[in-house]
Amino acid sequence: MYFHGGGFRIGHKRKQAKPLINELAARGWVCVSANYRLEPVHQFPAAHVDAKRVVAWVRAHAADFGGDPQTIIVSGSSAGGHLASMIGLTPNDPAFQPGFELADTSVAAVMLGELPGAQHAYDLFRSVRYSYVIDAVGAFGAWVSARTDPEHEAR
Repeated sequence: MYFHGGGFRIGHKRKQAKPLINELAARGWVCVSANYRLEPVHQFPAAHVDAKRVVAWVRAHAADFGGDPQTIIVSGSSAGGHLASMIGLTPNDPAFQPGFELADTSVAAVMLGELPGAQHAYDLFRSVRYSYVIDAVGAFGAWVSARTDPEHEAR
């Protein structure tokens, strides 16, 4: 699951991380890129509540798309990275889940990587550097998936 950046004021799910999402989908991942309410019309914690609502929706529907509801990995850039971090830090916290307090909003992993020397919005376009990031994300996701697989403990 990916959340776009934009300082909580601008941005859209269709405009960021396309190379990452397209490559991971081509590798068989179920990818979700989500929007959230933006400031100044909507104040904190609106974006965080929206992000957690997406986690709840993905958990409920992942299997319909061939995904594993127990292996939800969140990521994002800039403000989206902040949202991903907050999701990881507030699993099942009813204060951020108004109207869906009982939904499971825990995640298997948060992805918080900084790419030294990269410009802030390096993930807008494919580049050699970004290709390495995509490969690293894929490797990390495979590792997380193996760790959350119930059969993993038996192996």
